[in-house]
Amino acid sequence: MVEEKELRQRELLLIMGLSPGPHVAAWATTYLAVFLAVSGLSVAVAASTFLPHASPSLLLAYYACFAAAEVAFGVMLSTLFTRAKVAAVVAPLAHFAFAMPRYVFFRTGGPGAGPGRECMGWTSGWWLA
Repeated sequence: MVEEKELRQRELLLIMGLSPGPHVAAWATTYLAVFLAVSGLSVAVAASTFLPHASPSLLLAYYACFAAAEVAFGVMLSTLFTRAKVAAVVAPLAHFAFAMPRYVFFRTGGPGAGPGRECMGWTSGWWLA
């Protein structure tokens, strides 16, 4: 997305007559299809090996929610960058940084951990893990 913004491909497509709706739908279907395929494979592996008693439909819903959260997080990160090379370096670091609160707040117990856990909803999808 950042490379497309850097090369101004969206503006070129709009000049050529493409409306914004199909453009956004193409991005959404492309990446959600990829993530749903990976989610399906993950469900197949999990249900056949270490979660044999879990419902496959429940696992698929869980993995699909995680995939949707990751796509949304990636879209949010793409708005912060104008250069594709910088985004390729910083985005994985940001993803890692937003994953760390999950490990901090789930290691602490007691009543004080509640507000921290509630604030994790705005981070990436790692709060589902």
